[in-house]
This record gives sequence, C-alpha cells and structure tokens, in this order.
Amino acid sequence: MRLGYFAMPLHPPGADPATTMDDDLAQLATLDRLGYEEAWIGEHFTAQWENIPCPDLFIARALGMTKKMKLATGVSCLPNHDPLMLAQRIAQLDQMARGRFYWGVGSGPMSINFVPPRILKTHWEGVETGARRAGRVADRTTWRIARDVYVADTDARARREAIGGTLGRDDRDYFLRLLPKLRGFDMLKVDPTMPDPEVTLEYLCDNIWIVGSPDTVARKLATLSDDVSGFGTLLVIAHEWTPRGAWERSMRLLAEEVVPRLSRAGSARSRAAGRGSSRSPRRPRRGRGR
Repeated sequence: MRLGYFAMPLHPPGADPATTMDDDLAQLATLDRLGYEEAWIGEHFTAQWENIPCPDLFIARALGMTKKMKLATGVSCLPNHDPLMLAQRIAQLDQMARGRFYWGVGSGPMSINFVPPRILKTHWEGVETGARRAGRVADRTTWRIARDVYVADTDARARREAIGGTLGRDDRDYFLRLLPKLRGFDMLKVDPTMPDPEVTLEYLCDNIWIVGSPDTVARKLATLSDDVSGFGTLLVIAHEWTPRGAWERSMRLLAEEVVPRLSRAGSARSRAAGRGSSRSPRRPRRGRGR
C-alpha cells in the first residue's frame, strides 16, 4: 500500500488565507521528507472551510518546497473554467513539474472521503464498466481511497486526540452540518437503516476514520482493503492539525510502523498461498471393497 495526501484543505471560516496556505505547504514538505508519494489539492470557490480556489498556483509553489512527491489537482472543476485558459495553465504546470504532476479533472461532486466499503465497492464497479467500454482493463493498483487517519502509541490516546482535536472539530462544525443540506447522512452509514442521530463523532471514529495504535490502524487498513478487494494508495485527508507535533508523529507512525506491518502481513499471506498451491493434490480416499 502506497501513501499519499488529500488536501481540500480544511480551515475554519475567518482563518487567515495566507497563513493557512503556508501551513498547508509546510505539511507537504514534511510528508515529502517522510516518503509520501503524492498529494492531491482540492479546488473550491464558495466553500468557506476549503479555501484554495486555484490548486495549480498552490502546486506551482509546492514544487519548489518538495523533491520527490507528485502533486495533483483534486480536481480541476471543468464547468467553472474557460477550456483554453485552463488547458494552457495546466500544460505549462506540467512542463514545470518535470514528471511530478497529475491532472485530476471532474465536475466537482461531493467528496467521498466518508463512504463505507459497501459504497466504495460500487465506485470500483463503475471504473471497471468504464474501462470495458474503452477497451481497457481496470487496474486496482491505481485506485486511491481517501480516509481520515490518526495514529498514536495507544488506541485510547489516538481516539481521545482524534475526537477531541482538529479532526473531531472539522467533522462536528463542518461536515456534520453540511451533509444534511446536501445528500444527508446515508453516505456515512455502514448500515443504511441506522437513524441519523446515531451518526456521531464516536460512530465515525469507530466505523469510518482509521484511528488507533500502529497495530490497530494496520488491522483496520487490512480490513478495508479486504472489504473492497484491494486498492493501491491510501490518501490521508489533510486537516489544520494542532499541535503540529502530534500530526507529524501520526504521519511518521503511519509510514514507518503501519505500512511495514501491512507489507509483512501481505508477504506472509503470499507465502502461505504459495505453499498451498505447491502441495501435491491429495488423492481421494477409496472405500474398502466388499
């Protein structure tokens, strides 16, 4: 499993745009040093919490602050742009990035960061359908799934800091107020029949977010991968993390403790499958003749 980042970004209304964008850039520089492979930057024109209307300009600045990480628009909302102006900006940015740029395009639908596996599986079915129509084969290793992730040394500490910290604040004050005005809470529900009042921060922490110690987070990510039959890259959702040291610790634990656990577990499963397939087939037992 590869690691990346998805920055909408998220900052409370009234926050200073220059300061928050500097903070977002500093996060990317940190993740680049930790070996995160890519970062996708959102584009929003009217969302007060998500204050980057020009991800291409942000990416141009980030290219000079990172060395290896690929940077991407997540996404360029095509209905909002003059096609010629957008095309020439993206073409120039691609040349300046020298292979470190992905261009994500779309119509700007609601983010799917919260959806449970039962909905994620239908997304991949759509990808496979589109690939067949184009005469191509869909590759799961290119599938990226975004999730809120927070890792601490213990489950209790991770849960306390996630619910009581920036992650909990953003969901409580923004998403849980916004979603009822749009699609409602159905997209958050593991069980479609559960009542809306049960969609709480505690529910999100237990069922949607990936929160816990390195062992717990590795187990939850392995379960997520199994539930959707595999994916290639985990995109960690960006927040205005304070204190910054706790966020850096979480991102380092994810890269240095969680991903190696997943790799070892995957290798063990592959070896076990190999041993099983290399065994000679057992001959059927024959009953005694009479």
